[in-house]
Amino acid sequence: MPTGKLNGRFSIRAKNGSVNFRVEEYKRPAFQVEFDEYKESYQAGDTVHATAKAMSYAGVPIQNGKVHYTVKRRVAFWWMSYSRYWQGGYIGNGLNEVVISEGDATTGDDGSFSVNMPLTMPDDLGRHTMFYHFVVEADVTDQAGETHHGTLSLPLGNKPSVLTCDLPEKVRNDQMKSITFTRRNAAGKEITGKMKYRIDNGKWLQTSANAPTALPTLKSGKHTILAVCQEDTLSQDFVVFSLDDKRPATETHDWFYVSHEQFPADGSPVTVQVGASDPNLYIVYSLFVGKKLLESGAVKKNGELINRQFTYREEYGSGLLLTYAWIKNGESYSHKQFIRRPMPDKTLKMQWTTFRDRLT
Repeated sequence: MPTGKLNGRFSIRAKNGSVNFRVEEYKRPAFQVEFDEYKESYQAGDTVHATAKAMSYAGVPIQNGKVHYTVKRRVAFWWMSYSRYWQGGYIGNGLNEVVISEGDATTGDDGSFSVNMPLTMPDDLGRHTMFYHFVVEADVTDQAGETHHGTLSLPLGNKPSVLTCDLPEKVRNDQMKSITFTRRNAAGKEITGKMKYRIDNGKWLQTSANAPTALPTLKSGKHTILAVCQEDTLSQDFVVFSLDDKRPATETHDWFYVSHEQFPADGSPVTVQVGASDPNLYIVYSLFVGKKLLESGAVKKNGELINRQFTYREEYGSGLLLTYAWIKNGESYSHKQFIRRPMPDKTLKMQWTTFRDRLT
């Protein structure tokens, strides 16, 4: 760093990238800001009275300190995946951080100050389950101009708890080992509970929340799982398919699946499924090795899948590139997948061959 420069933001820039950083004079902090743990019950619509203190590390209160605070509402995504958020109709329901209130205060003789936190929920949630973190952030500046930060976060949702499961949207029937129904409170902490579930209006089965549950073997197709744990319910659709399917397991304009992104080292094949449920579908395809066209053509399908298996050959070199495309009702669909060459297993496996107990 060149000498004689002011502190602040700097950057190092090279041909292919850059990095930003700050240069500051280190000063040992003179005090800290801590919010008291909130131990009272609360619910949506309440105004919580949060208290905090600014104290020096020697235990001396920071008197007449200037406080600026902000109360914000943030979405808590701990209970559902990103894809479920967008596919479940949650768009627009409190996605962005919202500032509920802000203001100023002054620390008292004992270094304390208080903040009112309005727990205001969105008006347009409707039937959607949503959970939030109500966060107060406070900056305290003492008489010497030193500033420190303190925060308090309170979880809150429009339900006291929620039930989810880790069942994917699509699952191969030979990979359906078990799923876990997870029950959490508004803070995202797991809570126990006995529950029941059933698939496709079948027989009710008993299980426990937060524990692995074995699933029965299911045929290819669309299925629905319904689970109940006290006041919490879960209804979720999923699709089961197999590597031997001749047709898509569900009605769709676009089905694409590749069993491996790398040719297995044991020489077993890679299965590729391409197609749609639509009749009179023309699928064009090409296979490439590097820049060399290995194979190309067009296939007519009437709701069937292109179901091919590829086994690595030396002519594939570093791998095989597959491309597929078709048009239906004015919409184009295309897929590209590169399957890498098999690589030897270089995992270092260690084990004890001798052991001497030096304590004996």
